Amino acid sequence: MKYRQYLCFIFILFLSTQLFGQHGKGLIPPTAQQEDMLGKQFKSFYGNGYQLLKSATTRIDNIASISKYDMRNEGLLPPIRNQLLCGSCWAFSAVASYESSYAIKNGKQINASEQDLLNCTEGASCAGGLPLMVFFDMIENGKKLVKESDVPYQNEQQACSNRQGIYEAANFGVVDQRIIDPYADKPSIEDIKDAIYNHGAVSSAVLVGDNWAFYTGGIMKDDGFDTDLVDHAVNIVGWDDTKGAWLIRNSWGDAWGEDGYMWLEYGANNIGTYAAWIDAKIEPDKKDEPKIIPDAENVKLGIYAQMKEKQEYEELYLTIDDNTYHWSLTEVGQKVLKRVYLKKGVHQYKLIAKTVVNTSKGRQMIFGTSSGKLTITKDKDLKLKWVKKIEGNVFQLGFE
Repeated sequence: MKYRQYLCFIFILFLSTQLFGQHGKGLIPPTAQQEDMLGKQFKSFYGNGYQLLKSATTRIDNIASISKYDMRNEGLLPPIRNQLLCGSCWAFSAVASYESSYAIKNGKQINASEQDLLNCTEGASCAGGLPLMVFFDMIENGKKLVKESDVPYQNEQQACSNRQGIYEAANFGVVDQRIIDPYADKPSIEDIKDAIYNHGAVSSAVLVGDNWAFYTGGIMKDDGFDTDLVDHAVNIVGWDDTKGAWLIRNSWGDAWGEDGYMWLEYGANNIGTYAAWIDAKIEPDKKDEPKIIPDAENVKLGIYAQMKEKQEYEELYLTIDDNTYHWSLTEVGQKVLKRVYLKKGVHQYKLIAKTVVNTSKGRQMIFGTSSGKLTITKDKDLKLKWVKKIEGNVFQLGFE
C-alpha cells in the first residue's frame, strides 16, 4: 500500500512538473541581429540626451536611502493575471510594465490586452517572445496597446485584427545596458531600484528553477545555476534590503506564490537580465497644479508651449524651488498654458522638455533644457522658446 502511495506521489510530482514546464516559460532571448537593431534604435532615438531624461525623471537622488519599497502599497499595479499554458509571459511582462507606468503618469488603472500583443507582435507567439521587442515596436513604429475588453485573452495565438489601440508610449529605457553595449556590466541593485522607483514595474528575464512550481512564500534563493541562460519574463516591482530580495510579479495567477508574487534573492537566477522599462504618455487633461487661492502674497506664473509640425508628443518637467510640475502636449498645433502659484520673489528653476519628432532618420527624441533664477512680482505668462542647439539633439530653452 505504501509502495502504491509512493508511486502515486511520484506520478503527481512528475505531472505537476510537466504542466509547470508548459505553463511557466515563454521568453526567447534576442538574436544578435535583434540586439544590433535595438542598440542602433536606442542610440538613434535618444542621441546624447538619455542622461538628461534620467535627471528629469529622477524622484530621489540617493536611492540607497530607501531600504524597502513595494509598488502594491501605492496602488500602482493591476490585478495578477494568468498566462495559462501559452508561453506568453513576454506579453504579460510588457503589459504590466506599461500599466504601472500609466498609473504613475495618469493616476488611474487600465487593463491592456496581452492577447493583441500575442496576435500581432512579429516573431513572437505562444512559443515565446521578448518584452523589449514590444517596447521597440511601441517606440519605433508607434504601436498602441488596446483594451483587454476589446481583445480578451484566449490562451492561444490568433490572427491579428489590426485593431487601433489607444494606449501610447512616450519612451523606454534599458536597465541592462549589455543589450546595447556588449562591454557593459550587468545591472547593479541600485540601477534596478532607480528604474522601479522612477518608471514603474521593470520587465526582466529570469531562469526558472524546478522548485518554482511549488513556491508558496518566503525568500527564493539562487538555484545554483552555472549559466547565463534565461527562459521566463517577469516584473520587478519592489525590494527589501532586510530580506536581500526583489519583489517579483509573475503571470501564473494569484493562487501561485504569495498571491501571485515572489521574493527572489538579489542576483538569483539571473534576475535583471534584459531588464527594461517603458513610460506611458501623459493624458493631456492631467491636473497637478497646487490648489492655492491667490492673495496679496501669491502670483501666477504661466508657461506657454505649442506643438509644431513634425512633433508627435511633448512633455515638460518644471522644477521651481522644491516643487516639480509635469505636463504634456499630444497633438500638432496644440497650445497649452500651464499656470502655477508662487510667492512673490526670486525662485530657482529648472526646465527640461522632451519631444518626439519625425525626422529623415525616423522617430527621435529631442531634448531642451533651461535653468536659472526667476524674479516674480506680479502675474506673468512666459512663452517657451527653443533657442539653439547645445550638442547633438539637446537644445537650449528660453522664454519670451
